[in-house]
Amino acid sequence: MYAMAIDLGATSGRVARVHVDESELKVLDLVRFATPTSDSHGARWDFERLMTLLLDAARQVADGGPIDSVGIDAWGADYGLLERNGSLIEAPFRYRDARTVGVSRRYDELRTRTITGLMPHDFSTASQLLTESKRTLTRTAMLLSIGDLVAYRLTGHAATDCSWASTTQLFDVHSLSWSTDLLAEVGLRRDAMPDVQPCGTVRGELLPQVCDQLGVPGRTPLVTVAGHDTASAIVATPASSDEFIYISCGTWALVGLESNERVLADRALGTGFVNELGVDGVSTIHRNAAGLWLLNECLGRWTDTSADTLLAAAAVLPAGQLVFDSEDPRLFAPEDMPTLIAELTWERSGRVPANRAEMVRAIIDSLVLTFVRAIEDLEAMLGRRGAVIHLVGGGAALPILGEALAAAAGQTVLAGPIEASLLGNALLQARALGSVPDTAACRALVRRTQTVHRYEPEPQPNPREDTP
Repeated sequence: MYAMAIDLGATSGRVARVHVDESELKVLDLVRFATPTSDSHGARWDFERLMTLLLDAARQVADGGPIDSVGIDAWGADYGLLERNGSLIEAPFRYRDARTVGVSRRYDELRTRTITGLMPHDFSTASQLLTESKRTLTRTAMLLSIGDLVAYRLTGHAATDCSWASTTQLFDVHSLSWSTDLLAEVGLRRDAMPDVQPCGTVRGELLPQVCDQLGVPGRTPLVTVAGHDTASAIVATPASSDEFIYISCGTWALVGLESNERVLADRALGTGFVNELGVDGVSTIHRNAAGLWLLNECLGRWTDTSADTLLAAAAVLPAGQLVFDSEDPRLFAPEDMPTLIAELTWERSGRVPANRAEMVRAIIDSLVLTFVRAIEDLEAMLGRRGAVIHLVGGGAALPILGEALAAAAGQTVLAGPIEASLLGNALLQARALGSVPDTAACRALVRRTQTVHRYEPEPQPNPREDTP
């Protein structure tokens, strides 16, 4: 089957045509675009521009060949509010907007964890809703995630899935339903929340005018995949057993593992770890960490030097010479990332990076220290340690990160696939249409077909093994 996978990130979006059968998982066509933003009336997403870019990319992809289904995944937390006629009340806010600073202090962590499995965050859907005006909430007929807003525009069906719902700080992970009490606290009615569908089911069909615009057959189904991009990425992790640590590293990094049981609220209190939901009701127990946002913000300012040049220069520098706290809250939305990182390295070690390559090295090493600390804390909390670390997402494309992580963690690191969210999206579409039976089969197909780089903690005769 041929899946159109739409993978939206907070930095960039991707639309791909992916062929999936029992022996092949291959991206045939791929179009990328920058996720458009607007600074009018706060830090917002330019959703109308996003739809224009997305539809143009989808049309280009559909020109490459047949499309059997469509699926959409995106980042968590952010949302749009719809009026009764289905139009957006206003452009969606970005989670980095300053209006929510300190809002999470209104929540009791133990109570929040007991109901939702999450710790309170300033950027959560619930915290953002606390900043909405009463007038706006009164006008709201439906709240949808960014990915589900796109699906609504394409199909006319308003729904979501457990993976995204479990990121909102409004979803009861025990009853698997929206918490009426938590919704009342933020001022939303229960009927303003979308139905929650299982991952891997058909949500509806593309509207006739959308099919015509994209040049795809009428009645093309849209599949509810794992709407939270991390959950889709975990599906495409090429693990051969259940004993593994995943690091899904894109704009953000999430460090964790899968479990059939949830961590009790009092046990997780103060740890930073959360219980979210993945495919088939599995718990994804992980901690949010800074990801490639730190590096990309710097590279975006250094337009006179290529990223490849700086990464190559950083790779030959000794590791661990200059680090900073990559979880410092000042890094969440700074005006000038390189200047702030220089200040943080000065605070930590009494000196600043001598050049850009040294700053890139400091960013990589600081991220690695945060990842390793999360792995150690996870082991201490659960009493289990993953046999291998799977690094997926954009971070898997950086050998400097894989090498440093293996050395610091003292464990084998398997890096790849890079487009894990996109592939997981396509695999869940294939599952819905009967081409792949379950998650284990999805992962086996990834192992057989995708390139994975192996990094060992100690130098080996062949330190990087490419498979297949």
